[in-house]
Amino acid sequence: MESEERKATLFDFLYIDFDRVNSLYSQLFSGLLSVIEQVASETITSGTDLRLGPSSFGTTRRSEQKESESRVDRLNPHDLILSDVLQGLVQNNFIQTDVSQAHPGNLVLLNGRISILNFEAYRHIINIIPNFPMPTVGGMTHTEKKHRKQQEKEERKVHEFTSNIIKLISELVPWGLQIIMQTSSLTAWGALRTENLRELPGNITLKMGPTLTGNWYLLGIVDVVGPPEQELPANLTPQIQGMIDAANTIRSMFGRPDNHLGVTPLLIFRKLSSQT
Repeated sequence: MESEERKATLFDFLYIDFDRVNSLYSQLFSGLLSVIEQVASETITSGTDLRLGPSSFGTTRRSEQKESESRVDRLNPHDLILSDVLQGLVQNNFIQTDVSQAHPGNLVLLNGRISILNFEAYRHIINIIPNFPMPTVGGMTHTEKKHRKQQEKEERKVHEFTSNIIKLISELVPWGLQIIMQTSSLTAWGALRTENLRELPGNITLKMGPTLTGNWYLLGIVDVVGPPEQELPANLTPQIQGMIDAANTIRSMFGRPDNHLGVTPLLIFRKLSSQT
């Protein structure tokens, strides 16, 4: 009977929220693994032959000395922590397997296609729009030039007003990285921190475009399901109510759609394989 060998699984981690992952590891295993030590020892034997008595009839004795040398190698646990956290969460049933029943505070492991939207790059594009010069027209008569000059004056006012609006929007909107994951049953939305990515977002876009090739996994915490809560504290001033309304407008224009599951991504990864 042939014995079945357990095949190791290799992961390629694209995004790691180290702070939260380390926190989960500490809670699962009652401490944080900071270093792995491997002790290697080596024994060195040296001998000396001693001859006693005449050279023809003497006896020979051998004296040996043994010395042991030890070396400690310190290894960075790094990705070992990540796989341990994944395994620990699964074994302790901390992951909500029925995503359709997920509630805020649940851990979910989603699987599907992901798109990364780099709104920081879009902000730079928007910022240069006001700097585009207005077109000029040549070959006009004096009357036409006078009329055109008045028209340009009005257009300049509109241009300045539009530029100020674009600048205001650019300063108000929380530009950043967004991720959208499409699974077989739902669509999830989350925000990413650039420093947690293991590759520059610009390089990802240049290589694959907004939607990444292949099948990906996302371990995350559910933050919101459906539309956000609209119940507000009582006796708000008109100014605070106006700020809340503006924030809701910005979210509806640039943030999570109401029909997307809102998550905080902890890990984004894919499985590596030699299979096609």
